[in-house]
Amino acid sequence: MTAGPLKGVDGQGLRPLHQERREDEVRGFAQLWELTLSRHAEKRLAQAGIDLRGQEGKALAGAFQEAQRRGGREALLLTERAAYIVDVPERKVITAIPPERWQGGVFTHIDTAVIWQGGRPDRTAGAGSYQEKEGQGR
Repeated sequence: MTAGPLKGVDGQGLRPLHQERREDEVRGFAQLWELTLSRHAEKRLAQAGIDLRGQEGKALAGAFQEAQRRGGREALLLTERAAYIVDVPERKVITAIPPERWQGGVFTHIDTAVIWQGGRPDRTAGAGSYQEKEGQGR
């Protein structure tokens, strides 16, 4: 006699605990910051051990708001823990890339980049849009 899949008291199939925890993390992030994650982004975040319910989620949300304020559509958001590619109008995180995978990286098909340091955009690197800089010279 072979045993079938394990069932809970309600007759539903059981899932590993880590899977339920990850789904709760994603749901908590989405409710807190009103951004959604693609399955690819979820997978990358899980592999890197990044939880978006805390400080990293706050940094990502702040960088997202800055990209949105600047009129970005496909944005690269850099935080201390990861690089994120986001679809700004859809409020969706497409992918997440941890720093150890940045070396030699090229980010294409973006129109905005936000470097987020310590709760604000990094303004030390001459941040601002090309249009803003061009307008200053007139």
